[in-house]
Amino acid sequence: MIAIDAEERPGRGAIIRIASAVEPEWLLDLYPDALEEVDALQWNPSSKRVERITRLAYGNLVLEETRAPAPPSEAAARVLVEQALAAGPGRFADPEALLQWRTRVALLAQAFPEAGFPSVDDAFMRDSLASLCAGARSFADLEGVSLLDALYSRLSSEQARLLSNHAPEKVSLPGGRTAKVHYEPGKPPWVESRLQDFFGMAQGPSVCAGRVPLVLHLLAPNMRAVQVTTDLAGFWERHYPSLRKELCRKYPKHSWPEDPRHAQTPAERGRRI
Repeated sequence: MIAIDAEERPGRGAIIRIASAVEPEWLLDLYPDALEEVDALQWNPSSKRVERITRLAYGNLVLEETRAPAPPSEAAARVLVEQALAAGPGRFADPEALLQWRTRVALLAQAFPEAGFPSVDDAFMRDSLASLCAGARSFADLEGVSLLDALYSRLSSEQARLLSNHAPEKVSLPGGRTAKVHYEPGKPPWVESRLQDFFGMAQGPSVCAGRVPLVLHLLAPNMRAVQVTTDLAGFWERHYPSLRKELCRKYPKHSWPEDPRHAQTPAERGRRI
């Protein structure tokens, strides 16, 4: 509208006595060059999706506006990539699983330099996340795909084989048990399980084709570590004999053989790890 007779009153705003409405059609007829048409893609932070906005405006006055989900396009994917990167890879996959994957690949890159593993830095993670955005328009679209699958797809067949065979998620122990391998940046990989689960093993398990021994957290029946070592053979020889006496006294119902290297793993008691 146009205010013809108006008065501003301190603390009370303005009082308009006479005004005339302005119809949008008048602006179209009288000032066509002053009108601006906008057709753009915009991120909606509430719905977490890319939307297409069409707008007709006269200066700061919006005459007409429509919003709708953006159709799939390269431009929509670029907007989604920007927002996905701002949210971070952890928004689209379990953060612990991502960290484990990155640490496993970094470990293999050191152990097998000839394999040419990629550097799993932040740029690598961003590129992998960006690859998921092709044809997508929203976070909901990205939640239907797997970032971990995208990471695996960037490895060669030989690199994927090394990852599966020589940086496994779990290792087998005598008696049919398995132990999760924990991979942490800046630390050697480690496992934890009952001391008795290692009966029958002369040497501790390793990864990277035997190049990296696992740190063993050997647990008593109360599930607390009695020893942390990478040298299982040395533990059996130097520490187990004296430790056995204490374990026999504290846990007399458990089997504590004199020669654990040739003993059978006893049946499991209590909860699993």
